[in-house]
Amino acid sequence: MRILFIGHPQLHQVKGGDLIQYTETARALEKLGHEVEKIIATEFDESKHGRYEVYHWFNPQWTPVELMNAINNFARSNNIKIAMSPIYSDESESSWATSCLRVFYRNQNLGLKEKEEFYDAIAKKNLVLNHQADSKLIYSRYTNVYSNTRASSFRYYFNQADILLPNSLTEAQNLQHSLDLPNKPFKVVTNAVNVNVFEKDTEPFVPKEPFVLSVARVDDHKNFIMMAEAIKALGYTWIIVGSTPEQEYLDIIKRISSSKTMIVGKVDQHKLSSYYKAARVHLNASFSETCCLSALEAASIGNCNLVMGNRGSEISYYKEFAYYCDPLSLNSMVEAIRLAYENYELDQPRRDALKNIILTEYTWDNAAKQTIDAYNSIRK
Repeated sequence: MRILFIGHPQLHQVKGGDLIQYTETARALEKLGHEVEKIIATEFDESKHGRYEVYHWFNPQWTPVELMNAINNFARSNNIKIAMSPIYSDESESSWATSCLRVFYRNQNLGLKEKEEFYDAIAKKNLVLNHQADSKLIYSRYTNVYSNTRASSFRYYFNQADILLPNSLTEAQNLQHSLDLPNKPFKVVTNAVNVNVFEKDTEPFVPKEPFVLSVARVDDHKNFIMMAEAIKALGYTWIIVGSTPEQEYLDIIKRISSSKTMIVGKVDQHKLSSYYKAARVHLNASFSETCCLSALEAASIGNCNLVMGNRGSEISYYKEFAYYCDPLSLNSMVEAIRLAYENYELDQPRRDALKNIILTEYTWDNAAKQTIDAYNSIRK
């Protein structure tokens, strides 16, 4: 089969999980004997790209709408099928929590009582800012997609696909419900990990004491403010590995974190194994995830316990072998991290069981076969 992979214009600048999915899926499809060309949307050329049978978009919602329309109109006029990997998370809770946290942490002189009241209110999703009733931020998941400009835009993008390829049933459900796409065909294509990257010998990272690791981009969506408060309450060493795109947010993290926090910055993927192997716990308590690729990587090595949020697809991937928390509850987060840290020696059988699941189920070869099944379903 001849397939054109299309990435959004920022794909190679941001270098997130979508780039890994785009690159590794193409490689696995080629191993199966299919022809794959990878481009970003701005490189599309009608004279070169009309020979393909399927156009497969990754994170298309970050492409200018005029450009996407032009490519998809060309595809339809030439009987080329359109598949999309949305890599979509329902942002309603994340947007609400981000507004709350940003406003609260602009104050640099917060007392313990103020923080306790704030975290009690945010956990209940009923928050009054500055004691003003008209500043009450009440969370509601079920916003009207047609009155929400961002959600409405996402719906428009994804509705152009002949089939959607979510990374889990949870993501499929979010697409159907929050974006009002109940009848859009879909096929789950699970995310995966390339274990060969982490089997290479790298210089070991030797910590002075056991530590909690977080491998993620440092931003609002990943919930670093609340993770920083939870780690500080426990007194653990915390190492953060990931890009830091926004200085204001990074300054907040530095200000509220304990002196036992180390921010490493972005590290090449093959060097991450030394951190995964040395960590006691890998923490990712974000507001929504399709699966959290860094947690898959950590689990594939099997040396650290996982602490995950419970809002996205985490449970479908990590099942009963991870510790879960409510990402809006500081108490829940603290307890999950504490249990994962203290139960480390006892949990080796759990880590071994999860590692086996990751290495047998969540491979790029399996993802490629699922992808081909999806293509075949729309080419009949």
